[in-house]
Amino acid sequence: VPFYIQPRSAWGARATSAPSVASSVRMAVVHHTASSNSYSAAQVPGIIRGMQAFHMDGNGWSDIAYNFIVDRFGSIWEGRGGGITRPVIGAHARGFNTGSGGVSVIGNYVGASPTSASLESVARVVGWRLEAYNVDPRAWGTFTSGGSTSIPAGRVVNLPVVVGHRDVGATSCPGAIQNSMTFL
Repeated sequence: VPFYIQPRSAWGARATSAPSVASSVRMAVVHHTASSNSYSAAQVPGIIRGMQAFHMDGNGWSDIAYNFIVDRFGSIWEGRGGGITRPVIGAHARGFNTGSGGVSVIGNYVGASPTSASLESVARVVGWRLEAYNVDPRAWGTFTSGGSTSIPAGRVVNLPVVVGHRDVGATSCPGAIQNSMTFL
């Protein structure tokens, strides 16, 4: 890894069952957490633990949804367990989880702009993740929906390989980050 990723132990992740793993990563889905933008670096581990608790206890998922989390300071955190170099299947984009990597920026960017540090880190982790599978982050690809809130199951769509969550689901996520995704 050409940059540092905070391991799950750094945020106190709960133990989870063995993850499901895809054969490769073909796309990246960028999110925001829709939580507060006002937090300190020291609060980040607790925020991520809270997300994991909500995803596991509230949604019944096996772990936190996202493969990677980025904070407003530019730190990159390992999210879903199973290894940062494996194509672990997340729960971040219904219908498009298998074969994609989910990266979420802590905060709500519907009415606010992301920090340049967070955008740079999103670009780094997305570029690195896709490069590992010989995918050009500026490319487009053909994907078959597994059934999302906006694209019926079985529909074949042509999308950029780096999308905002709203490109594959009925949501405003990732807010203004979507407008900044020319960073790749």
